[in-house]
Amino acid sequence: MRGKPQPEPLLTERRATPAAPPFRAGSFVLITLNSPREKFWGAVLEITPAGLSVRGVDLNSFEDFARQLRAGDPVAPAAVFFPMHRVERMELDLRSGDIPSLGERFESKTGRAATGVFESGSGIQPEISVGCTLAQAQRRLIRATFEAVSEDVARAAELLDLSEDELRSWLAR
Repeated sequence: MRGKPQPEPLLTERRATPAAPPFRAGSFVLITLNSPREKFWGAVLEITPAGLSVRGVDLNSFEDFARQLRAGDPVAPAAVFFPMHRVERMELDLRSGDIPSLGERFESKTGRAATGVFESGSGIQPEISVGCTLAQAQRRLIRATFEAVSEDVARAAELLDLSEDELRSWLAR
């Protein structure tokens, strides 16, 4: 004898926890830009409707940057902002089968973890000998920054939070 059909138990709604966004701060990405066409690799600092802030290197400079870093030269990745109208494509830097990611290539060429070099707090790593004065350390930092941006006074002044005249004064010392 069959009884009355019983209703199926209601499924309780599961609260889906949102997955972390793939393009969050610290994610390594390859960015394709237009006008002019460029490719840039690095770690996302921030994404806003206005644009994309990244700490990284132009893909054309990747090999030179890795070589300089391995040699111990005082180099640092650039912190740059790209207006959104220039961003054509952005993809996560991930391994594809046997093809290593750019981050893995970087680590094998430099012997250093990309995350340590490109983290937002990292900066220019000038050689500062033990026992130097604060003024000597400041001069070395300013000189290294100036050289790292290909002697672009405006850019170096901006990175160091100095006026261009203050920067020139430090460089003259």
